[in-house]
Order: sequence, then C-alpha cells, then structure tokens
Amino acid sequence: TKVKDKCVAAMVDVVNRERDGYEINQDVLRLLVEMLCTVGDSGPKVVKQKEGDRNSADRLFWQSQSRGLYKEHFEVLLLAATRDYYKSKVAGWMAAYSCPVFLQEIQRRLEDEESR
Repeated sequence: TKVKDKCVAAMVDVVNRERDGYEINQDVLRLLVEMLCTVGDSGPKVVKQKEGDRNSADRLFWQSQSRGLYKEHFEVLLLAATRDYYKSKVAGWMAAYSCPVFLQEIQRRLEDEESR
C-alpha cells in the first residue's frame, strides 16, 4: 500500500540521516521496526517485560517469528539503500583519505552499523 511504502521509505531515510551524523529518535525507529516485524505474522505473541524499577510499569511488546512485513518490504529496501549509500561514500573516502585513515573510517562505520 501507499502508506506502507511511504513509511518504509521514511524509515530508510532516517537511517541514512543518522549515518550522516544527524541525531534521530532510535526508540521510535525501533518501535516501527517491531511493528513491521509483527504485521503480516500469522501468530505474533504479546510478551510482558519487567522494567528495572519496581514503581515503573511493565512493558508489553509484540514478538514475531516470521518477521512479517520487515523481511519482505523493509529489509530488502534497507539493504539496497545501505549498498548505495556506502558505494557513494567509499569513492569519496578513497580520494580524500590516506589508507590508514580510510581503514579507520571503515572500522568506525562498521561499528556504527553493528550498533544500529
């Protein structure tokens, strides 16, 4: 649907903005990814998670086995956008950086992607 496509494109755009150094709301992005994982799953479960503080409310969240729309719609687009993003970045880095600095940049970016 058009809404799903716009949502997925906006999520990829937000990830790219974070890659460019902008501050994003990772909690919102995480919730949207969780939503895509459960939408389209024939049997998602609701799981209750205890918060650390006794006075805080428990958190309910959906848990999916099939990854729903995430696998079909978001992951494919995100991986293609990631490939395109770094393909354009690497060309500039190779021209601008010495080999050790280039490798440090690659290592930093890999760590950023891992934490994302």
